[in-house]
Amino acid sequence: MNRHQQTKTIQTLFKRKEILDDWSIGFLESVLDQVEDGKTLSSRQLHHLERIESENTEEMLYKNRDFLTNWSAEHKEIWDICIAYYAQEGMYNRRSVLSTKEVDCYIPSYKEYKRVCENKYAHGVRNAWFGEPKFEDTSLVRIRATYASRNWRSGKALANKACMVLKSNSSAPSSHAKGAKVYLVMPLGEAQPLSIEERHLKKFKRS
Repeated sequence: MNRHQQTKTIQTLFKRKEILDDWSIGFLESVLDQVEDGKTLSSRQLHHLERIESENTEEMLYKNRDFLTNWSAEHKEIWDICIAYYAQEGMYNRRSVLSTKEVDCYIPSYKEYKRVCENKYAHGVRNAWFGEPKFEDTSLVRIRATYASRNWRSGKALANKACMVLKSNSSAPSSHAKGAKVYLVMPLGEAQPLSIEERHLKKFKRS
């Protein structure tokens, strides 16, 4: 890619600015200054330029516009559940979490939505949220013996404790593991309800 081709590529990418992330925009501004000053881009800079070009094609531009036009309540629910998971997880997609928190009615780009909501961890979270609950509201369940008693603020052992289900999907899943749907249950004989994952519950059977 010669200097003329580099300039043309960068200028074309700037026309697709609506799908570029902040880092890419800053990088393109920097390398454009270098090229216009007659400086040679390093192999690493050329690698980043080619990557940005491949990720931000004209087809991607049209996909993004179509995605934004068809943004729906279902998209928003999926986004909010995944963002809630990443907010608790704390390590990944922090910029998306922050943008959602700071911008009213935030709508991500198509690429951002795909990155946040269509990876294997997000699919686990989505399965937990949208899957049919194993235990209906007002039904009786027992807490599995494997559930660590340290999760109970009173310190009492809850192994095999009988509970009434108050609500399924009481909060966003904090795990992508199977059985991560969150329930609000009331342990019988206790004064405070408990949030617990589906995998830690079992059907009620009289002792």
